[in-house]
Amino acid sequence: MMQHPIGIPGVFSDPEIHGGQPVVESGIPIYLILDMLAQGFPREEMRDDYGITDEHVSTALRFAEVIGINK
Repeated sequence: MMQHPIGIPGVFSDPEIHGGQPVVESGIPIYLILDMLAQGFPREEMRDDYGITDEHVSTALRFAEVIGINK
């Protein structure tokens, strides 16, 4: 069953999905979104090629802020 780790809306964790790594509701791992942003992927490419929405990006950035990951 997917759960909200540390109570962040839009972030889920399930041992059956990516080994329990935090993901957005579509199952895309948070670390992947953050890594793509760090590498300078254009948001349009993220959306068109991977289905990552602006909401997913906002959720990933909020998660990083809450757990203390430097952007």
